[in-house]
Amino acid sequence: MGDKGQYTLESIDLLKSLNAEERQGVEKNCSWKWYGVQEQIIDRHSDSSDVFFMVKG
Repeated sequence: MGDKGQYTLESIDLLKSLNAEERQGVEKNCSWKWYGVQEQIIDRHSDSSDVFFMVKG
């Protein structure tokens, strides 16, 4: 996955109201993952409270 520092949430419209420092605080709490074509990301029966931001694809 590489160094967390190279990834950004800058393209996420929902977070545009945050200043750079606030957005970077959110980014530090992110877990960056990659999924293949047609790979299931969310299961409606899951108990997870995770939030997903699709930054590419």
